[in-house]
Amino acid sequence: MSIFTFSKNTFEGQLPGEETILVTRKHWIFLVLPLFLIFFLGAIILAFTFWISSFSWYERFSPIWQFILSLIFLILWNLGFWWIMIYSLNTIIITNKRIIENKQLGLFKHIVNELQLKDIQDISVKIIGPFAHLMNYGDIEVQSAGTVAKFFFNQLPWPEKIKNVIMEQKIKES
Repeated sequence: MSIFTFSKNTFEGQLPGEETILVTRKHWIFLVLPLFLIFFLGAIILAFTFWISSFSWYERFSPIWQFILSLIFLILWNLGFWWIMIYSLNTIIITNKRIIENKQLGLFKHIVNELQLKDIQDISVKIIGPFAHLMNYGDIEVQSAGTVAKFFFNQLPWPEKIKNVIMEQKIKES
């Protein structure tokens, strides 16, 4: 498969006759919260910079502070990129034959787990806490008859709907 093939319905390692039913990631709130924290830290640092610039000693130390400020914002920029990359590359793909979990654990560490629909024995959904109920995210635990006994998918949006999609595909496949 060419890397230049663009389609929302294909992925690397797709089997012949396999159709993509659903592609999902963690709930969007788990991307927004860390990015908000990064922007908030940047705003606090800028406010601190404006505050200390009013002192008389600031002119003597401003080149050093600007260098430190550049390093801080470089680190914050890299943290933001890191969160966006991890969020974007961690996916769960549900097809008519299997469930594929792509885990990006770092820049050079990538794990792919897959579970055949025929091996699924039980699926449970856990939505814990009022915020999870309000934002409608939760965890899905899939009991398997394969070599790995359980698969855990954390912080997914609409976990009940995802469970229903998996069960529908399992029934169609059997």
